[in-house]
Amino acid sequence: MPADIVDQLGIYVVPLKVIFGTEEYRDGVDIKTKQFYERLSAGELSMSSPPAPVDFLKVYEKSIAANESIISIHISSQLSATLNSARTAKAVSGYEDITVIDSLSASSGLGLMVMAAARAANEGKTKEEIINLIKNVREKMKIYFVVDTLEYLIRGGRIGKIEGFVGSLFNIKPILTIKDGVILPFAKIMGKSRAVEKLLDIIAEDAGRAGENFVFSLIHGDDNAALTHLDQKIKTRLNKHEKTVSSEVGPVIGTHVGPRVVGLAYYAI
Repeated sequence: MPADIVDQLGIYVVPLKVIFGTEEYRDGVDIKTKQFYERLSAGELSMSSPPAPVDFLKVYEKSIAANESIISIHISSQLSATLNSARTAKAVSGYEDITVIDSLSASSGLGLMVMAAARAANEGKTKEEIINLIKNVREKMKIYFVVDTLEYLIRGGRIGKIEGFVGSLFNIKPILTIKDGVILPFAKIMGKSRAVEKLLDIIAEDAGRAGENFVFSLIHGDDNAALTHLDQKIKTRLNKHEKTVSSEVGPVIGTHVGPRVVGLAYYAI
């Protein structure tokens, strides 16, 4: 999520970490997105690491001291050990009023969920109402993205059930999705522009079927041109929508999807 939205909604962020060799950086704190993709494109190999329980404790303690309820929402447990760190921190804290939630999503899918919860909190909703909202958004959440190559997902072990799903031969661009917290194949399209058009077809079909407004977020990894194209096309093809945010895929997710990824996350409201 863009920093201005995080500040505006009063969201606490515990960053995951990205590692180049022996150098460890907190995503969005010690290394910015542009710096990361420059190093990745130069051929450097990166890895990701979840926050330690103590990282969560430091954040939880602020709310514990104020006797506040805590809702802690995280990247899919199928893709990261982050959820385990949060649960360990809760146990160590001894504070009962912490609810740790698996988003079963990532990137802007997680971001949209967190933003919906934060807005509800700011509107004075009860904790139970906010948790029910999160579960409802999680159930409706859809995320699709196009990667230039499956190389990074294979190397990072986040490929799910995509064995044999050829991505880079003959300019074939894989469209992937996240279902039940796992990255799965959706389609194979010849060429990046056609793959982006397919993303538009997917969301347009859903919009027509739902007959409702929906919230969506556009995401990209060092590919502003593809993002701009997707944004413009959405505006001309869809009438019922509420665009929430456009954002870059950060270093941790970028480690696994590689540069020039483009996609969207959305849910009906």
